Amino acid sequence: MSALRPVAEKLGKLIRRLGSDRDGEVVATVAALRRTLDGAGLDLHDLAQAVTRPAEPVVVHRDRWREPPPPERPEVDWAATARW
Repeated sequence: MSALRPVAEKLGKLIRRLGSDRDGEVVATVAALRRTLDGAGLDLHDLAQAVTRPAEPVVVHRDRWREPPPPERPEVDWAATARW
């Protein structure tokens, strides 16, 4: 599918036109599909493979929530505090 990405929007518009009731429009649409694919270095076999191949799964990694470490406390000189 990644190879089709640059022309995916145009291919989507053309594929919708294949549902026309007019034979001439369907034939012209097939020619436009072939030209579009050829311009991207692809052919109808690549389009068929992209349509029949299962979608690539999207993996989302999330970190587990962890308790933040307690703030570091400075060393207290209790003897100096007592002398004060």
